[in-house]
Amino acid sequence: MLRRIALSLAFVVMMTAQPSHAQYFDGPAYAFPVTDMIGPAITGTSMNSYIKGRQPAPRRKETAPPKPAALADLRVGRDPAVSAAVKAAFRNQLVRSNPARRAAIDQALARDWLVGYRDEIASPNGLDSANLADAVTGYAIAAWAIANKQTTVSPRAITAVRDTMRQSMRASPQTARLTAAARQKMAEELIHQTVLIMANRTEIARTRNGTLAESAARHYRSAALSGMGVDLAKLQLTDRGFASR
Repeated sequence: MLRRIALSLAFVVMMTAQPSHAQYFDGPAYAFPVTDMIGPAITGTSMNSYIKGRQPAPRRKETAPPKPAALADLRVGRDPAVSAAVKAAFRNQLVRSNPARRAAIDQALARDWLVGYRDEIASPNGLDSANLADAVTGYAIAAWAIANKQTTVSPRAITAVRDTMRQSMRASPQTARLTAAARQKMAEELIHQTVLIMANRTEIARTRNGTLAESAARHYRSAALSGMGVDLAKLQLTDRGFASR
């Protein structure tokens, strides 16, 4: 599926002379999740604090242990109305950024990207396509890989990031307050972006276009900096997860 999507978008992806938001069917608003999409949903080892390096917690005076908070539900439903709304918004953003490419966008989106993500990205990499934290994990790693022009990622690294994200988001009061519809919306927005990044990586690998690879790396690095204040180029992905270089 990713190969077919990449080929459907090839003539747009290859337009390296155009502004970055026109190269990837990827407008500024969808280049990276905005802060209020991921940030408030994670606390503790959030995406931002986690990848900048975890600091030991300050020592506190002995007090009675706090009452444990209810764990957040990370399950992602499959309400067709939510899926349709997410896909329509995604499609409209792409068309606004690439108005002359409407037909190619519709051709690519005619495929079921949620099924493609499950079968070709999530399951082979130990991710649950119906888990919100795993959607965050998949997107974060895909964005890091394209920004750093990496072709492979260690399975242990994926597992480490996944486990950290699950633990963090389960303990997040903000995540606990998300409705089922909000969880699904957030997850599916991330999933569409992950499939888009992977299609771009497929096209770069197919064409071996170094100029395109460099342009995509700059694009996603800039998007992460503006969207979350995270410099993906200053991170390494180890078997223990993300760490500062």
